[in-house]
Amino acid sequence: MEYDFETAYGGGPLSPTALDLLAARIIAEPKTRAKFIDDYGSGASPGTINAGNWQSSACALSNLDPQSFAACCAGIPQ
Repeated sequence: MEYDFETAYGGGPLSPTALDLLAARIIAEPKTRAKFIDDYGSGASPGTINAGNWQSSACALSNLDPQSFAACCAGIPQ
C-alpha cells in the first residue's frame, strides 16, 4: 500500500518542518499514532511496528543524532 504524505497526514508537503510536526503528533495523538503504525507496515499483517514498540520509530523520524534520539525515546512512556 502506498500513500501520499500530504494526503495521509496533512500539514503540507513533506519537509523537515512537516516531519517534525508529524513526529510530535505521533507521540501526542493516539489516532495519528495508529495511522502511522498501520502505514509503516504498508498494510502487512503483522506490521513491523505495533502499539508496543512504536516509540523508536517515531523518534527516528526527526531525531537524527544519538543524543536527541535517546532523549526522545526516554521522554515517551512505554
